[in-house]
Amino acid sequence: MTVYTDLLRYRDLFGNLFRRDFQARYKGSALGILWSLANPLLLMAIYVLVFSLLWRVTDAIPHYPLYLLSGLAIWVFVSGALAASSRSLLDNANLIKKVRFPRQLAPFSTVATRVVTSCGPIAKKKTHSSRNASTRFTAGPAAITTIRFHTGWA
Repeated sequence: MTVYTDLLRYRDLFGNLFRRDFQARYKGSALGILWSLANPLLLMAIYVLVFSLLWRVTDAIPHYPLYLLSGLAIWVFVSGALAASSRSLLDNANLIKKVRFPRQLAPFSTVATRVVTSCGPIAKKKTHSSRNASTRFTAGPAAITTIRFHTGWA
């Protein structure tokens, strides 16, 4: 329970770490957040090409590309979140040495960044016109297109 109370108590620091990770992830990239969507799609295209067209081993699985994409999306999220969260303590070593705060905030912020980018949100840049004009990134709802397939399970 103390993990959640620490997360609630240090929510400003968590927000700053999250914002920094999110901005650093897409700084200088040409497609921005679309890279997060392109990775599973490119992997799916390669797997479909190899297993469906070249080796023809997926005849028994109906709608193999959809089946493959559902697994690849989860795999890309979990593998990326584990790698980034284990590396986050080393990446934030200077901050951890200088400031006293719960250490789990660093991995939590990187996993939260992966959750937002893996769900395919639309990120838009907002500028608030106040005394200190700051730039904030807000994540909108995921843009999901529903595709219906007749599976014959009814």
